[in-house]
Amino acid sequence: MQRRLRPLVLLVCVASATARSGPTDRGSAEGWGHLALRTVSPGHLVRPNVGYANTEPIRAGGMAFRTALTLGNVWLRREGAYLMDGEWLVADLVLTHAVTESFRVSAGLPIIGRFGGFGDGAIEWFHRTTRIGNAHREDVPRNQFHIRIVGPEGEVVQDDEEWWGIGDVPLYATVIRRPTDAADPVVFANIGLTLPTGDEQRLAGLGRPLWGGSLLLFQRIGRSNWVAYGGGSVSYARTRELAGIELREAEFGALGGLRFEISERTALLAQYLLTSPVARDYYTFSDYTHEVQIGVKHRMGEHAIIEVAVVENVVRFTNSADVGIHAALTWLW
Repeated sequence: MQRRLRPLVLLVCVASATARSGPTDRGSAEGWGHLALRTVSPGHLVRPNVGYANTEPIRAGGMAFRTALTLGNVWLRREGAYLMDGEWLVADLVLTHAVTESFRVSAGLPIIGRFGGFGDGAIEWFHRTTRIGNAHREDVPRNQFHIRIVGPEGEVVQDDEEWWGIGDVPLYATVIRRPTDAADPVVFANIGLTLPTGDEQRLAGLGRPLWGGSLLLFQRIGRSNWVAYGGGSVSYARTRELAGIELREAEFGALGGLRFEISERTALLAQYLLTSPVARDYYTFSDYTHEVQIGVKHRMGEHAIIEVAVVENVVRFTNSADVGIHAALTWLW
């Protein structure tokens, strides 16, 4: 675990060492928001969480179109119970309209792909080099896709086919509270639902509508370049069982992070996402998922914001993707 947290420690050290005197008035904590990316855990992939909140700087009456790609390499195996081996790619296309300065509406289109991928060799090399261990990855061929889940009563779900399709479509609204005093936190409150447009049999949808909400607060630390933020989310869907495995209807998430503003256009971010279990009683899928997300956001010109990030599972390594990569482009007008 210590090795996996080294990138986070390095980010903090680099940010502190490179801090320069920024603008005399650091202004609101809102800034560039957070890293808005999904969990890369396959069990939670189809449920939007607190990371999905819209915190981009959109002017009143303006629009934003966001294209985000998140890739996760998954290796989850328990002999005689389950095998999930492959890569999941989610392309989130989100259109947002800022009706006023404090109210926004958004609609998304998630495109989900699952395939053998290309990252197995590099991950195995990294694990050998750092002596983390490969959890028997070498026992199966590289860069192939396999799902096999055996339920408590022996029912089996198996799929080895690579697939692309549309996930459940999210619709949501955002209310923003911007205090008159810049020393107070900025609050983003989201509420919404997802429509059951994804293929439930392909694990790309819930087969039921989902309702949920999230809350995020941003607080500048004094007059420094540092902003702390955090919040939580809750969602509910009348989910069915999978292979006889009883799934939880409610999901809870918590997010905490730090943003260091290198300049008025660039910021480094590190955040921690905790997600509640997807199953009631099924091995490690009944445990919480822990993910560290580290990235950078940069504004290009007046209309474009780009972000890139990496995701690493920590604490519990057997119920989420081993590593994830994220990139997004938001166009404002």
